[in-house]
Amino acid sequence: MLGKIISTVFVRGYAAVANLAVVVLSAKYLGAEARGTIALVILGVTIVGMVQSVVGGPSLTYFAPKRSVKSLIKQAVIWSVISGITIGAFISFLNLSPWEYVAELITISVFQGIITAQHSLLVGKEKVYSYGWLDAIRTTVLWSYITVRFFVFDSVNIDEIFFAYILANALTVGFGFVVLRNEHLKNNSLETASFREMIRYGSEIQLNNLSQLFNYRFVYFVIERLKGMEALGVFSVAVSIAESVWIICKSIATIQLSRLVNIPELNDQKKLTNKLAFTSVVVTTIATLILWTIPSTLFTYVFGSEFSSVPDLIRSFTPAIILLSAYTIHNHFFIARDQNWINIRASLLGNMLFLVVTYFAILHFDLTGAALSYGVAFLGMAIYLEFAFLRAKEKHE
Repeated sequence: MLGKIISTVFVRGYAAVANLAVVVLSAKYLGAEARGTIALVILGVTIVGMVQSVVGGPSLTYFAPKRSVKSLIKQAVIWSVISGITIGAFISFLNLSPWEYVAELITISVFQGIITAQHSLLVGKEKVYSYGWLDAIRTTVLWSYITVRFFVFDSVNIDEIFFAYILANALTVGFGFVVLRNEHLKNNSLETASFREMIRYGSEIQLNNLSQLFNYRFVYFVIERLKGMEALGVFSVAVSIAESVWIICKSIATIQLSRLVNIPELNDQKKLTNKLAFTSVVVTTIATLILWTIPSTLFTYVFGSEFSSVPDLIRSFTPAIILLSAYTIHNHFFIARDQNWINIRASLLGNMLFLVVTYFAILHFDLTGAALSYGVAFLGMAIYLEFAFLRAKEKHE
C-alpha cells in the first residue's frame, strides 16, 4: 500500500507542479484579468464534472468489484457526453462561465468526464498504477503544449490555454480505453449495473460534492462581485498553491477508497482509516511548513508585482489545509460504506459557516479574510465528521 500511496502522491504532485506552472505562465504573461477568466471556465468544468460523476465517479469505484465492468463503463461514457453538453451550455447561459468560451467549456468537460469514469473504474479494481499513468499522460501533454507555445512560438493566449486542455484530455481518453482493454477488467459474469442504483449512489456523492464545491469556490463569486476580476485572479493563484498541498490527502484518500470498497469488516476499515488519517495530517503539516519557508520575493518574481499578496494569503490558508487533510480521510471512509448522508450533513454545516463568515470577512479583512473563512468552515466540518466516525457502527442491510 505504501508503494501505491507514494506513486499516487508523485503523479498528483507532478500534475500539481505542471498546473501551477500553467497558473504562473498565464498570470505572468496574460495578466490577472485573463487568469480570472481562465479560473471561471475551469470552475465551470468542475461544476459539469460533478454532474458527470453522478454515474462516472465514485459510484463506478463502489460498484466495480460488484457489477459488470462493460455495463458500468458504457453507461458512464453516455452520461458524460450528454451531461457535458447540456450542463456546460446551461452554466454558460447563466453567465457563471464566460459565454464566449462555451464551446471550450463543453469540449473540455466531455473529455474530462470520460477520463473521470476511466479513473474511477481503475481505482475500484485496485489498478492504481494504471490510474497514475493516465494522469501522468494528461499532465505531460498539457504542460508540453503550453511550454512550446510560450517559449518556442511566443504566441500563447487564452485560446491556446484552452486548446491545451482539450488536446490533453482527448489524447488521455484514447490511451484510457487502451489501458482498460489491456488490464483485462472484464467481469461480465457479475450482475449488470442498474442505472438506477448508480444514479442513487452517485447522486448522494455529488450532492455532497456540490456542497463541497460551494465551500471551495463560493468565495470566488463573492470576491468577483466585491473586489473585481483582478482580485479574483490573485486569489485563485493563492488557492492553486494551497491546493498543491492538498494533493497529499487526496492521494492517500484515493488508495484508501480503493482498499475500503474491497474490505467487508468495519473494524478493519476503521483501523486503516485511523492509520491513514494520522499519516495525512502529519505529512500535510510538514509540507505546509515547507511552503512557509519560500521567500516572498520568489512569489513576486515568479508571478509579477500584481501578486505580491500571495504569500500572506497562503499563510492564511494554513488552518484550512491541515483541517482538510483529516476531513478528507474520514469523508472517504463514509463514501466506501455507502453512508454518504453523513458527509452531506458535514458539508451543509460548512455551507452555513461560509454564508455567515465569508461576506463580512472579505469586507473587513479583504482577501485575507476570504482565506481565513475556509479555516472556520473546515473546522466545523472536521469536528462533525470526527464524531460521526467515532460513533460508526456496522451496517444492517
